[in-house]
Amino acid sequence: TKMGEHADDAPHEERMIIPKKAANATFVFLDISVTSEGETERGRLVFELFDDTVPKTARNFRELCTGQNGTGRKGFPLHYKHSRIHRIIPGFVIQGGDFTHGNGRGGESIYGESFADEDFSHKHDAAGVLSMANSGPNTNGSQFFITLSPTPHLDNRHVVFGKLVKGFPFLHRIARVSTTSEYKPLEPVMIADCGTVEVLSEEEYVQEMERRTKEREEKQKSEEEKARIAALENAERMAQTARQRVHSALEQAQHVKQDENPVKKQRKVDYGFSDDEDSENDNGDS
Repeated sequence: TKMGEHADDAPHEERMIIPKKAANATFVFLDISVTSEGETERGRLVFELFDDTVPKTARNFRELCTGQNGTGRKGFPLHYKHSRIHRIIPGFVIQGGDFTHGNGRGGESIYGESFADEDFSHKHDAAGVLSMANSGPNTNGSQFFITLSPTPHLDNRHVVFGKLVKGFPFLHRIARVSTTSEYKPLEPVMIADCGTVEVLSEEEYVQEMERRTKEREEKQKSEEEKARIAALENAERMAQTARQRVHSALEQAQHVKQDENPVKKQRKVDYGFSDDEDSENDNGDS
């Protein structure tokens, strides 16, 4: 599993370390997993929601990301987590949000089965545009799509309520998943997790980066200190082992020396020689 770093500061809430661009901006994330041949890749898509112009639509998506509204009228959790990306059209869109059927025929908003189109001021003018899927005017539920290129023919028909601000490489990875002739993914593509993102102000950003730098430095110092202590302890163990070996060798040598003296003396007695007798025999012979 591959995934970018993030801090688990609160349930369904993550912290993204980028300067905050808009005072009232809301950011959410979708962690998407792609499983192919037993291997699972996981990447994060982060979106800015347009709360100022389409607050009702933005709120619907945000609260479906957090799952804070419990179970819906259809008996399913009002939550994108563990739902499928059920449609991928290369060069056009990827679509998800059907957590009741998983095939594009279901879903439910936090307001009920569906709600009205809110505003068409934002356009489908780039890749990464986040917009509501529908089955006609005023039929917004929970299904959404993300554009892979400009799609101006969808303007004034689908409500744009956000844009991708982080995760474009993984968006294009999703777009490469093989599909059927009806654009259904042949590999499981799931929303593994989702929630809101806290985006920091310029001052908070600097403070957070300083805090993280300090933590890394302290961690590095701690690891270096642990390594130094471990090296000293290892050196002490080796020295102790060496001392024990020297002591053992000296004791063994002492025992050998003590054992040799009686043997030499006994051999001289056995043969009838002593230092005095040697001297007398030498004098007599002369």
